[in-house]
Amino acid sequence: MADHCRDVLFSDDVPVVIPSGSCTAMVRDGYPMLYGGAVSGRAFELSEFIVHQLKVSGLTGAESYPRRIALHRACHGRAIGLKNEQEMLLASIPGIEIVPFGSPEQCCGFGGAFSVLQGKLSSEIGLEKLRQISDSGADEIVSGDMGCLMHLKGLIEKKNLPIRVRHFAEILAEVIPA
Repeated sequence: MADHCRDVLFSDDVPVVIPSGSCTAMVRDGYPMLYGGAVSGRAFELSEFIVHQLKVSGLTGAESYPRRIALHRACHGRAIGLKNEQEMLLASIPGIEIVPFGSPEQCCGFGGAFSVLQGKLSSEIGLEKLRQISDSGADEIVSGDMGCLMHLKGLIEKKNLPIRVRHFAEILAEVIPA
C-alpha cells in the first residue's frame, strides 16, 4: 500500500508544494536517496512556490494584520535556498511590522532527533532564541518550518511566555479575502 501511495503521489510532473522547509529538504534530498525518481525538481517549499513559480511577490487587497512579528528563518529553509520569500509576502500585508531581533540566523534548537538526544541543550538554544525575540517586542513568532514552530511553542507554553507562534501560511489565509 505504501509503495502504491508513493507512486500515485509522485507519479507525474505535478509540483509538490510543501509547507515546511525541513519537509521540503527531505522530499528533495531524502526521497531520491530512498526511492529514486526525480521528485526533487518538482518539490517546492510553499513561499518558494508562490514567489518563484506563481510569480507573486506581494499580496494585493490583503486585509490588515496589525501585529509586530519576528520572522524566524529556519535552518532547513536556508539549506534549500530560501532567501526572503516569506518576508516579501508578509511585508506586503498592511499593518504588519516585521521586527528585527538579535541573532536572527541562530537555530531554534529543534533539529529533529537532536531535540530528543540532546534535550537540555535543545531547550537552552530555543530559550535563547525566545529571549532574543522577546527583547524585540514582537507579538508573534512567524516561520515556515513546523519543527521550529512546535519546538518554540512547547518552550513558550512551558515558560508561560506571552508570545504566539504562527506559520506564515496561517497569516496569509487569514488576510487574503475569500
